[in-house]
Amino acid sequence: MKAHHEEFVQTGISPPTFPATAVPEEVPIMDRLAAEARREFPDWCFTRTGEGWAARSARVELSAETLVELRHIVRAVSRWSVWRSDAGRFWATRERPFSVVAEAAGAHRTVDGDDLGELCRVIAEQESLADMAALP
Repeated sequence: MKAHHEEFVQTGISPPTFPATAVPEEVPIMDRLAAEARREFPDWCFTRTGEGWAARSARVELSAETLVELRHIVRAVSRWSVWRSDAGRFWATRERPFSVVAEAAGAHRTVDGDDLGELCRVIAEQESLADMAALP
């Protein structure tokens, strides 16, 4: 870096300057992205947490490090009915059946997990299997 700066000084050219990114400029962007998420998922409440983002519906609360990741999870989970059994295990059933091709590829309409994180991973796997089966 020093050699690069000296090169500019020797030629009499000022090194380029870049404006610092200000937090106030970032906040409206995140507000806009959160508003988009609320429009896409009106039954969900999106909030920023100390560790990332959280989304809460009447049935379940989800979290992720980024809003993009959280929207992806909510998009997948919103097609599923999620509940917790008396034993504390999480279950989900897809509201619309998978195609015959997706089921033949191994996609299951009802899945379970020890915790919400595992359940979301299993749901994502089922959706991925269905997407892959739909490819030509």
